[in-house]
Amino acid sequence: MLLTTTLGENVVSKATADTLGAVTGVVVDAKVRTIAALQLGKGRKAKVVGWSDVSGVGSAAVVVERDEAVREPSDDEHRYVGGDVSVIGGLVLSDRGNAHGKIVDVEYDEVSGALVSIRTASLTVPAAALRSIGAFAWVVAAGDNEPA
Repeated sequence: MLLTTTLGENVVSKATADTLGAVTGVVVDAKVRTIAALQLGKGRKAKVVGWSDVSGVGSAAVVVERDEAVREPSDDEHRYVGGDVSVIGGLVLSDRGNAHGKIVDVEYDEVSGALVSIRTASLTVPAAALRSIGAFAWVVAAGDNEPA
C-alpha cells in the first residue's frame, strides 16, 4: 500500500464504530524499517495510534481495536508529530553523500506496517537500504553504480 493513499483516511474504532480522527502522518522506526505509529491531527493537539493497535488498513478507513488506542505521542514520536522529521517531502541521501531527491511516497505492507520501498521522483529505493532517519534526511545505502 502507498502511504499517500492512507494519508487522510479516517481512523475508526472496531469497538464503537466511531471515527477517532484522520491519518495526517506516520512515525517510522528506521531500525526495523516499519511504521511504528499513525499520526492523527497536527500541532500540539496531534495524537498517535501505535501500529500494534491497527487491525486493518483498507481503501475506506484504518480500523483500530479500541478508542483508547489513540494516545499522546512519546518523546521519540514527537520528532515526527512536531514536524522535525519529514516523511513525504523528506530528503533521501545516500551514505556516500549524494542526494536522490525528496520522498514522494512510501510503500508499506498494510498488515505488518513493514516498509517496502521509498520513492522519489526519479528513484525507488528498497526499504532494506534504509540506514537512518533524521531531521535533515533519510540516509540509504548507496547503489552499486553510484559514484563515490
